[in-house]
Amino acid sequence: MGHLGADRVLELARARFYWPHMQRDVESYISHKCRCVKQKVPTFQTRAPLQSIATPAPFQMVSLDFVHLEKSSGGYEYILVIMDHFTRYAQAYATRNKSAKTVAEKLYNDFILSSARHPRLPIDMILNLESESNESPNYRDSELRPGDRVLVRNLSKRDKPCKLQSHWEDKIHVVVTRRGEDSPVYTVKPESSDGPSRTRHRNMLLPCSSLPVDVYT
Repeated sequence: MGHLGADRVLELARARFYWPHMQRDVESYISHKCRCVKQKVPTFQTRAPLQSIATPAPFQMVSLDFVHLEKSSGGYEYILVIMDHFTRYAQAYATRNKSAKTVAEKLYNDFILSSARHPRLPIDMILNLESESNESPNYRDSELRPGDRVLVRNLSKRDKPCKLQSHWEDKIHVVVTRRGEDSPVYTVKPESSDGPSRTRHRNMLLPCSSLPVDVYT
């Protein structure tokens, strides 16, 4: 029948069978026991919370961005702004393009020479340093606590067709501890076995408190 929701399965079941409390049983099976719960990518995905970048010394880390202006008679149409995280000291450089080569020339030949330090760059490693701002209402933060039941993202290599691949492992895990007060990294272990503990990023964990204990274990 494919990956159907509770309404469609109930419609097909009523056309062929009848038993008391049919709707309740079908909805319970689809919501808690159907293997599609593990295979389907959740509508509301969870991401680890954003954290502030700590910079303990001047010129240890810098940020950069481009400002696009009208093209001048000399061919310049961009302003490259480089700012130190610690002191908020900023420099602006006129450029004809925003390629990675241009950024490297201004950064190493001008900015770094003036500061005499080699900073780290918290920038997107995308072609020509261009990126889009992707905002989706289907993403929301969810903090986990010790004892929470979760599914672990299946990272093993699989040869099944794409639609039959399980996005989550079979065993239910529980959160043991969190690596730091504001850290998005958690230690988890199997719920009903003595398997080894593992450390996973928040993005690799799916809360599953609604799944029965005896399912997938």
